[in-house]
Amino acid sequence: MSTVEAKSDSTNIQAHNLDAKLVWRNWALKYWFPVLLLMLVLFYDTGAHMVRTWWVSASFNHGFIIPLICGWLVYEKLPDLYRVKPEFSWIGVLGMIAGGALWFLGEIASVDVISEAGFVGMIQASVLAIFGKKALKTLFFPVAYLAFAVPFGDQFVPILQDFTAEFIVAGIKLLDIPVQHDGIFISIPAGNFLVAEACSGVRFMIAMVAVGTFFAYVGFNSIWRKATIILLSFIIPIIGNGFRALFLVLIAHWTDMEYATGYDHIIYGYVFFTFILLIFLAIGWRFSDVKQINARQNVEEEDSQINISNVKGKLLSAPLIAVYFVVVSTNFAGAGINAEVNSAAENAQIFENHTSWRRSSVADARWTPIFANADKHERGVFRHSSGQVSVYAAHYFNQIDGKELVQKTNAVGGQDWENAAKSMLKLPSGFMFEKVIETRINHGGQRRLAWTIYYIDGSLIADNYTAKLDTVVSRLRGRGAPGGALLISVIIITDEAAARETLKDFVLSIDNLELYFASQVQ
Repeated sequence: MSTVEAKSDSTNIQAHNLDAKLVWRNWALKYWFPVLLLMLVLFYDTGAHMVRTWWVSASFNHGFIIPLICGWLVYEKLPDLYRVKPEFSWIGVLGMIAGGALWFLGEIASVDVISEAGFVGMIQASVLAIFGKKALKTLFFPVAYLAFAVPFGDQFVPILQDFTAEFIVAGIKLLDIPVQHDGIFISIPAGNFLVAEACSGVRFMIAMVAVGTFFAYVGFNSIWRKATIILLSFIIPIIGNGFRALFLVLIAHWTDMEYATGYDHIIYGYVFFTFILLIFLAIGWRFSDVKQINARQNVEEEDSQINISNVKGKLLSAPLIAVYFVVVSTNFAGAGINAEVNSAAENAQIFENHTSWRRSSVADARWTPIFANADKHERGVFRHSSGQVSVYAAHYFNQIDGKELVQKTNAVGGQDWENAAKSMLKLPSGFMFEKVIETRINHGGQRRLAWTIYYIDGSLIADNYTAKLDTVVSRLRGRGAPGGALLISVIIITDEAAARETLKDFVLSIDNLELYFASQVQ
């Protein structure tokens, strides 16, 4: 090929690229940006709540950088994008409708994460709707990666707390150190420890999965290697957090509680997690097949060098982004329950006709559950030959956003009690309901066993998720989802079995709990 022909081809390519850029720019400005702006305006409250969550919750501080990464990845894909023609897609429109339906479901159920997932899903589907299937295929990862902007993952905190506690106890036993274990409470000769929510490792896991997914995309070509890296980004932070917590307990034990219990606890966490993350990235880089990604056939040498340089630039930036993730996501400042004790007036008529148990005139001041913004709440203490129980009931005439039976601010023990264990307990035949939610709570050396049962629109429910679902169904049927919660607790004096028998005796003596709740929410 002559020099003149080469220059002519180069000029034609540049002219084609310029035309493609103009087509894409005009298409985006004319169609996609107005649609995006309209969604941001219509769903402003959802988007603003999501951003507030990024700001307030240390688990999701990385949310601010997700849109930036997605934008950068789209910028990297522009040369490939210019090779396809933008076109509308009805499938994308259906996807936006599905996202809107998910958002509506989240609003009805007052579950923010569902509303936010629907909102982000609409934005993702708009890419397909406005630019077409070929464009989405080119931009699939940047569009899919936007899902990490949804604040999701805190739901795993109780599971990870239990795992971390079990991990610590197993490690301590291997070293023949005496240990007592009560849920998330651990006691050794040197002192007592609590696996708090901030120590569950969920913050590091959420950030690590986001980093691992990004690293798998830029560093690997094989689908199996990508899957392995993403799987390791789940496993490594969980196991790593177990070792971190175990080492903290051991350091405190070996130094007679002098170290690893105060501010050095936090510094140690930062250093440990950063070290684990850098090791993870170093191992990933060692087995990266990025060079194979860029071994394109029939590519001129100059272009190949540019491509390889670009991908290396991505990989070199990955550790920097990862360090940002770990810095903003391993903040150990625990956020307590902000809800105040219910201000609704108490009603002294709770179980007034409960003849087999004698009502006490003395209130149980140590146990104050929180059910935020209840329309009415009642308290009582009952005594019997089999023991003493404390009873609390909350009533909602109409569940709306911020006034719900199941929400994060509600707490079985209130502000001062820690949940040591929580499970679903199946009751023997003869009870008016088959199951209850059993929670063991601890505070100031006192242990309690508490049972919770919900009432929603005529049904007794012993499951948070079912309660949420029934609330949604009731609202869709136009009933307003009236409901309530009954909590019964007893102090554990000897063992849990004895406390559980006391609770059973009390529940068996209750007459028609559905009628009681129905009379309160009229």
